[in-house]
Amino acid sequence: MSIQEIIESKLSTELSVEHLEVINESHLHAGHAHGGVDTHFKVIIVSPDFNGKRKVARQQSVYGILAELINNPVHALAMQTMTPEEWHAR
Repeated sequence: MSIQEIIESKLSTELSVEHLEVINESHLHAGHAHGGVDTHFKVIIVSPDFNGKRKVARQQSVYGILAELINNPVHALAMQTMTPEEWHAR
């Protein structure tokens, strides 16, 4: 299972997900320090579990779910965390 698939599986298992995109951006960082094959990801996640939570709390939830991957092998994780209402309003 790839790192991208592990991220998708963990988030889908731990949160009620209405929309999830996990984008491997590692190729954009090739040759940089900490660059690699599966090191840089962007997550766009929409979940009703984020209702009533501020942005920082949402991101902490995602980091908590993915804690064992952060720093090794994942060096960087960018994310957009939205409620279903925010997602539909954009």
